[in-house]
Amino acid sequence: MAIARVQALIEQDIADLRPALERIASERTVTNTALLRKRAEEESRSLRELLERQCGRIATAAAEFHPDQLALPGIADEERREQESDRRHWTARLSRIDLELKAEPERILHSYDVTASRLEPVGIVYLWPVSG
Repeated sequence: MAIARVQALIEQDIADLRPALERIASERTVTNTALLRKRAEEESRSLRELLERQCGRIATAAAEFHPDQLALPGIADEERREQESDRRHWTARLSRIDLELKAEPERILHSYDVTASRLEPVGIVYLWPVSG
């Protein structure tokens, strides 16, 4: 009997609660969107700094590299090939870092964009006194 009475009220109770829930959801959406934006900016800035530091380290290593050292006696062919490979990698990595500095921080910012939100009732709880 009690279940039948409650089931008859569910539709109207949801309709009555919806405006208050939509207001709360809207406020939380605004707050959480701002928090997400702040997090996106922090991660974007952090990645930019990481890439810039990496670029600086590679540029320093490349500047300290002197190909004439490879011609010194006692340097094995394997070590010579490895150092040449490192130098080629540095050049390629520096060009990739330039591309990443242009694209990746912006990609991170957009990955935190809120593109959809919705509010759907998934359940309702009624408190019923034990006495009935």
